[in-house]
Amino acid sequence: MSAGGTCNSTYLVVQEFVQEHDPWCCDDPMGTLSVSLPLQDGYGSVSSPASAQNCNGGGLYPNCGTFGATIRVAYNCSTYVPPPPETNTCRGYCYGVPPDSTCSCEVGCYSRGDCCYDYQEQCCDPYPQWNGCLQ
Repeated sequence: MSAGGTCNSTYLVVQEFVQEHDPWCCDDPMGTLSVSLPLQDGYGSVSSPASAQNCNGGGLYPNCGTFGATIRVAYNCSTYVPPPPETNTCRGYCYGVPPDSTCSCEVGCYSRGDCCYDYQEQCCDPYPQWNGCLQ
């Protein structure tokens, strides 16, 4: 499971269908166990008991009973934060000025001396004579 944002105060709902496998009698569905488990940032495990009522064979007392289990989940919950956009790069800004930049990707930046570090690689190749890149 992957989700954006923090894992704190997030709940994971687990539902487990249980079916009886009795070789002498029958393969009756018993029911579904359901729990809501709280998660936190980081990794760990969390568990909770779950139970449900089962009424095989017609569903009337005294053929009813309760079955249950402890449901445990191991988790590793981390938040991905994308890195901030690059500044001072010509990637995507050839013949202009990148936002929040102290350099230029404009034709003529060589003569002014304010080209971004990757102007040659990003904006000049493969035809430097046509875009003002010849020094």
